[in-house]
Amino acid sequence: METLANAGGGSGATTRLRQAGPSRICRPIDDLLESRTTLDPIYAQLAVNDSRINWERELAITTRSRELGTTTDSDLPRFASSLDVVWRAYGLLGSAPGQGRALVLISVPSSALSPISHQPVAYGFRTRLVARSGARAVEVDSVRVLTVGQPPGPGQMLTFTEEVPLPAGIWNIGVVLEQPKDSGGQVLRDGDVALPNAGGSSLALSDIVLGDAIGGRPWTAPDGPFPLSSTGVYTRGQAVPIYYEIAAAKTGSALETEITLVGEKGKDRSVIRFSERAAGPVQRVRREVGTSRSRPGRYTLEVKIRSSDGRKAERKVSLSVIPK
Repeated sequence: METLANAGGGSGATTRLRQAGPSRICRPIDDLLESRTTLDPIYAQLAVNDSRINWERELAITTRSRELGTTTDSDLPRFASSLDVVWRAYGLLGSAPGQGRALVLISVPSSALSPISHQPVAYGFRTRLVARSGARAVEVDSVRVLTVGQPPGPGQMLTFTEEVPLPAGIWNIGVVLEQPKDSGGQVLRDGDVALPNAGGSSLALSDIVLGDAIGGRPWTAPDGPFPLSSTGVYTRGQAVPIYYEIAAAKTGSALETEITLVGEKGKDRSVIRFSERAAGPVQRVRREVGTSRSRPGRYTLEVKIRSSDGRKAERKVSLSVIPK
């Protein structure tokens, strides 16, 4: 429910609601506004004057409450059960200078899934994504039905992605994921998603996207398909495919790159160094990092780049190595 105008049967569902899609007006509920007068003075005003301006103010209040519920610990939504989701939010380059995009990867374990259909096997989810950066806020609501050939087995996951174009900068991204079939759900949040700027003077580097060549979820990157890792967990000896993007390097200039995989407390460090020429204003890079010498445990993978004019950029991502 976006605003009490819907539940109250009022006509003030506002221009902002109509722009988002058709409004759904419910049967009026007696004394609904009066029952909320202790929550905020706006409801007392609406009880005596249901003007469009007052409805706009009420919508602003409910919108802010919704953002708090997805991007902070205040007023968190409650669900009948947790979905035990594994997720990541990657900050990538956008399609134009000053723009970026967030790639949100969500994986639900088979033990938490409730099918909405058995022939064919299908699962339904509702997601509400809220991204905030300073005074800016972007909301994306979606309902999706995922059809699979057969139910995921024990230890397997159902994975899907959401890509959201956003201005470059630091974003707080929250997602409310709900499985309506059994009222299961989870609130996900990452308060530090950095979207690089392809149009700035600084050397720009995206997040490091982890892949899985064996059973990764296909993702259409700008330079072609890339298999996303759902968990960031690799069996010892398994190669770790990585994808990242570089911008603002001068075409034809040298780029020095250092890729480091290091365990906790600086143990089991391995380093790859190489130099290449920037082929254009945007570089999309794919590499593989070996784990044959990595003992089981938590690791940090770091990419550092340096341009010929001395500009630098670096990013990190965490992963795990498990025994064979």
